[in-house]
Amino acid sequence: MFTCIWFRRSAMSSLDSIPVSRAMTREVKTIQENEIIQQTCKIMIQNDIGSVIVVADQSVNAQSPVGIITGKDIVRHLAERPVSFSSPVNQLMSKPVVTIHPNASLQDALATMQARNIRRLLVMSDDGNNMAGIITDKDIIRYIARNESVSSGLINEEVLARNREMAEHLHTSLLDDILHKRP
Repeated sequence: MFTCIWFRRSAMSSLDSIPVSRAMTREVKTIQENEIIQQTCKIMIQNDIGSVIVVADQSVNAQSPVGIITGKDIVRHLAERPVSFSSPVNQLMSKPVVTIHPNASLQDALATMQARNIRRLLVMSDDGNNMAGIITDKDIIRYIARNESVSSGLINEEVLARNREMAEHLHTSLLDDILHKRP
C-alpha cells in the first residue's frame, strides 16, 4: 500500500512540471457538424484515431469546436437507439468539448481526464480561439515511455523491487502500446 501511494505521489510530482504542449498531437482532425457519421468513421479509420473534433459549419467559423465524436460515442448510440450512418455528426457528438491550455501540466491533464471520465482533451491556444492540438491518455503514456529522464523519475529501483507485479504490468502495457499500436 505504501509503495502505491509513494508511486502515485512521485509520478504526479514529476508530471506536474511537464507542459501538455510537449506530449500533445499537434494535428487535430476535424469534421463539420453537418457532415455525416460515416465520414467521421472514415476519418478515424484512415488516421488510426479514436475521435474527431466537430467544428461549426464553414459559413459560421470552420475552426470553432462545437463538440467531439468518438468511436465509443458511435457504438453507444448504435446500441441504445440505432441511427443512420448518413445522419449528421451533431446528432451523436458530445458537447461541450473539454479543453486545456498548452502550458497546463500533464498532471492537470490526467486529473481532468479522470474527473470527467474521458480519455482526450482539446488543447486550445493562448488566446483560446484556436486549436493547438489534442492530448490523449495514450499520448501521455508514450511521452513517459520515450523520455528516459521522465520514466526513470517515475519508476525507480526501489519501487520496482517493492512491487514487481505492478512494475511488470506497467512495463507490459507500455511495451505493447509502443510496439504494437503506434510507431
